[in-house]
Amino acid sequence: MRRRVLLVALVWAMLAAPVAAHATAGTGPLPVDDLAAALRDDPILVEPTLGTGDTAGVHDVLTDLAADVDVPVYVVLASVPPELRTAEDPAQQAAALLHAELGDGLYVVHFTDGIGWTGGFGAAAKAIDTTPGQRANTRADEIGPQEYNQGTAALEAELILRSAADPGQEISDRRLREIIDTPRAFVPTETAERADQLALRWVVTIAATLAVLIAGLSLAAVGHAAPLPARRRSGTAVADTSPRPALNPVDPAILQRAHRRFDALPVADLRSPHAVAAEEALAAADLVADSGDRLDAVGAWVLAQQAGRELDRIRRPSRPPFRPCIVHPEHGEATSTVRLSGSSIDAPACAACGRARGSFLTIRTWRGERPYLDGSSVWARTGFGALVDDLARQVVADRTRS
Repeated sequence: MRRRVLLVALVWAMLAAPVAAHATAGTGPLPVDDLAAALRDDPILVEPTLGTGDTAGVHDVLTDLAADVDVPVYVVLASVPPELRTAEDPAQQAAALLHAELGDGLYVVHFTDGIGWTGGFGAAAKAIDTTPGQRANTRADEIGPQEYNQGTAALEAELILRSAADPGQEISDRRLREIIDTPRAFVPTETAERADQLALRWVVTIAATLAVLIAGLSLAAVGHAAPLPARRRSGTAVADTSPRPALNPVDPAILQRAHRRFDALPVADLRSPHAVAAEEALAAADLVADSGDRLDAVGAWVLAQQAGRELDRIRRPSRPPFRPCIVHPEHGEATSTVRLSGSSIDAPACAACGRARGSFLTIRTWRGERPYLDGSSVWARTGFGALVDDLARQVVADRTRS
């Protein structure tokens, strides 16, 4: 039996395609106007921050379901637009603004912060009853595999669209259990027990999904670069896991130097929003710096770089925030952009990865070395800060949640 499981795992490792991530634009969370422009090209927008480690898979599931709904469907799983960060209900306000740009239809909007919103505009869309999907989402939390289940935005969107595609029909418990047994269903805990359970479910479902994977591999393609702003070039990044040294190896002393710079600030400078941002980045870095985990070490380094940049911005506010290369954060600051394999949006990258194929920072899994974006860590969800503007806050929330 053990030999058979190992054989299946080996076949899985050989056939599994790299995660194709829909990334945010190189400048961070998209404004509402840019969200609308992206939705005109593809009405299903899934960013890696809410892609649950399988952004392309979530996108494909939602696209297939939306095709069976009788009205236009627009799905946004993304970071909060900059102009809505202080809004009382950013998802609902975004839906209203997007409706003004895109017209009637069913809108499902979830951001990294706040409560999601689902609703219809226009008579036909308003007539669609999504309550079976909402009820199924509640049941999923009750029967899920964890002690305290936290359903993902991807799960809720999937259940909503299933009910919209099959009006008046409840989602059966049998179908619901099949859905919640997928890794995209719940926000995983960080315990080894949860990781073991997840790995076991993957082994059990390999035989059923192998045929789908083989068919999917034939469709995998690398997108072409879109026009970029001046001084930026774009390349194509794929999940190349061949060993290649980082251009700027992690230096733990950077965190200590950033602390010393912060401690030496004049009292008047402590009121600067850049000083506050630097303090948040340093606090987050301190939480992860000594964990012994490779990704945490890289994350602490990135946070220290962000803190140092914010300290620079106290005197030079025109300097942009530090944003790392999404392909390999140790390559340093993103000065270009890159189109991830299968994606439709460009992501921040260093000049080297922007020009050519990049070698992803990897994690070790039971399937072997995999790109870190394949994981479910806070680093995968945020691209080490390449995809979000609030990396420090997300790290603190991830490490201090009960």
